[in-house]
Amino acid sequence: MQWLDEDFAESCDFDIIGIGSAAGPHRLGWELNGRFGWALEYHHVIQSPQRQGHSEHLVYKSGPVMLVLNRHPDGSLVKTNGVDRLDYLLRLEHMEDPKEQLDFDAVVRGVRSVSCVTLATPVDSQLEGVMEHLAVLDCAPPEEDMH
Repeated sequence: MQWLDEDFAESCDFDIIGIGSAAGPHRLGWELNGRFGWALEYHHVIQSPQRQGHSEHLVYKSGPVMLVLNRHPDGSLVKTNGVDRLDYLLRLEHMEDPKEQLDFDAVVRGVRSVSCVTLATPVDSQLEGVMEHLAVLDCAPPEEDMH
């Protein structure tokens, strides 16, 4: 149903930056907090089914910004060709108030300037598999998973 796919795609309310970095999520979050004045902190863990078992992906959140560990030794969260090689995904929600909207291009440039980042590239949220995995982040995490 082509019209349904188009309608689903139009409802995408976030932008994504793929990040390559050997730093751990806590360190990268700390660096991004310092660069942008955010307050990224642990939010919850996503479990992603793999061929054998599952992988766990940490999510850090600060307002409209989420940093998601994409690559894990047990597998990737987003398995779309190319995206599965990115260590992290930075999800930026679209804000209703234009004054609160983050400048996507400025954030990409800022992420690229962080010393522990080797790659920062926009990721098309319309790619098959991307939106489906990252849209679930809108759901509240289980209470027992919060620290």
